[in-house]
Amino acid sequence: MIDADRRLASAAISQGWATLLHVAAEANHFHFVEELLKLLSEKDLELQDHKGNTAFCFAAAVGNVRIAEAMLRKNKRLPTMRGGEGLTPLHMAALQGKSEMARYLYPHTVQNHHHKFDDEDWNLLFFFSITTGIYGMYIDPYYWT
Repeated sequence: MIDADRRLASAAISQGWATLLHVAAEANHFHFVEELLKLLSEKDLELQDHKGNTAFCFAAAVGNVRIAEAMLRKNKRLPTMRGGEGLTPLHMAALQGKSEMARYLYPHTVQNHHHKFDDEDWNLLFFFSITTGIYGMYIDPYYWT
């Protein structure tokens, strides 16, 4: 069906404006995501649902690092694109207690020279990490002095 009309790969398929990629990422379907990524442009990965979340935000929230890695290979801006409530995918991973994902996203988010991670971002990350028990996540002490 997608072969007949490639626009379907990036079309909103729900009232909440989710695309196939949003649904596949949230459902942890790596192979489906992998196939979709072959059809989508870099810009397609930046499509947001009605709450402002990209499919990358969904991958971060469910903690699927393989999906995040595949998406990041296609679009390097994804870790710094804020979703619903102005949260980064790193914040979403920490909020959901996805420690492996948070560790993966940390350098792509806070050490990204094209992205400002301000005091409020640090505070939220700290409190989300404490609340969900991600005690071992490295937070650069330089920023806390």
